[in-house]
Amino acid sequence: MLLWLSLTPTPVSVSGALSIGAMAVCGWERLRRWSVLLSAPAALAVGTTAPHHEDWVPLLVAVFVWRGALSMARFDEESAGSGLAPVFFGISAVGALVCVPDTEQIFVVAVVAIAVAIIAVAEPRVAFGRPGSMALVGLFGWIAAAGGIGRPAAIVGALGSLGVLVFLGGLALPSDRILVAVHTGCVAVCSRVAGISRHVRFAAIVVALALVLTLCTVVVSARRWPIRQLDSN
Repeated sequence: MLLWLSLTPTPVSVSGALSIGAMAVCGWERLRRWSVLLSAPAALAVGTTAPHHEDWVPLLVAVFVWRGALSMARFDEESAGSGLAPVFFGISAVGALVCVPDTEQIFVVAVVAIAVAIIAVAEPRVAFGRPGSMALVGLFGWIAAAGGIGRPAAIVGALGSLGVLVFLGGLALPSDRILVAVHTGCVAVCSRVAGISRHVRFAAIVVALALVLTLCTVVVSARRWPIRQLDSN
C-alpha cells in the first residue's frame, strides 16, 4: 500500500513511513505492557510527521492512533476467524474518504480496505495481524491529518470514523450484527455530520458524543445479549 501511495502526487513522507513502521514493530509480539508504552511515542511521531496547520492536530492524531492501534490489534487477535477487523476498518476507511475526498491518499487506503473487507466476508480467516493492524491505524491517522489540511473539522471527523475500533479490544461483545450496525452508525455521524462541519468545536463535540454513545451501546448490548466474552488477559 505504501508503494502505491508513493506514486500519488501527495505520497507519505519518509518520516511518516518510518513512524508507521515503528507502530508495526510495537505490535510484532503479543501485546504486553511494553507494547502499550512504546507505541505511545510511535503514535506521537505519526502525529508530528503528518502535515498540519493547526497546533492541536499532532496530539489529537497521536491519541487516536495510539488508542486505536492497540484496540484494533487486540481485537484482530481475539476475533480471529470472524473477519470482523477488516470489515470494520473498511467501513472506517469509507467514512474517512467522504471526510477528506480531495486527496489520492485516502482513496488508495479505502480501495485496499474495501477489497480486504470483501475478501474477509468470503473468507473470515483473513486478518491483519497485530503489526498490520497497528500500522494501518497509524497510516489512517497520518492521512486523516494530511487530507484535512485547510478543513480541520474533516480531520476530527475522519479520526472519529475509527468508531468502535478505538475501544473494542478487550471488551465483552454483543452479536456481530449489532457491532456492525453500531460501528456503521458511528462512522456515518462522524463523517457526515462532524466531518463536513465548518466548526472544529462542533465537530469535536459530535465525535465525542458519538464515541461515548457507541461505547455505551456496545457495553449495554453485550450485557443484555452476551454472545461472546473475549479473553481480557
